[in-house]
Amino acid sequence: MKMEDIAKLAQVSKSAVSLALSGKPGIGPETRERILQIARDQGYTLKAKSQPADRSGRSLLFLVFSNSGIVLEKYYQQPFFRELIHFIEERCRQKGYSLVFSSVDMESFDSDVQSIADENQTSGVILLGTNLDRHSVESLADKWPNLVVLDTCFETLPVHFLEINNVMGAYQAGTYLCDIGHREIGYVASDVRIHNFDARRRGFMASL
Repeated sequence: MKMEDIAKLAQVSKSAVSLALSGKPGIGPETRERILQIARDQGYTLKAKSQPADRSGRSLLFLVFSNSGIVLEKYYQQPFFRELIHFIEERCRQKGYSLVFSSVDMESFDSDVQSIADENQTSGVILLGTNLDRHSVESLADKWPNLVVLDTCFETLPVHFLEINNVMGAYQAGTYLCDIGHREIGYVASDVRIHNFDARRRGFMASL
């Protein structure tokens, strides 16, 4: 897909698409977000370049492994992940980094990871770890020492993790139901088991 194709889908000029993809000023935030969302939907590789010219050589890789558990091929259309990506892009631009997106199917984990490592000489990697197990995260940390893992945590791995306080969130939800008088409370769980879901169950059961 070319910029001309994105422009047609977004009903904007090619120059507007260029401004959105490069992270430069000159278009409104709603237009920018619409263009970026269309680009993601169409599989276009986004590079959110920064404005300061003397820092434009710095880049970060946003890495996702899809089709394993809850993270699907079009994960970026889910509200939680869409918001997450939006603010990461904004912060990268503010700090003078470009952001390169790469999505890998779990079935081709080893070969695709090596290809990405060879092709992308980035300053660091932001990994969406929602659906990854300990072994997968550990192997990626060995390959990329400058790694930050989002949305999961394995406490005994020497890796930087950033996650939601899942236990507290579910604890507060259960406490609220009890406080307003409910005494027969159900718990609906996914048959997909990931770190987040197990933590939420612990918090919810603790509140009861």
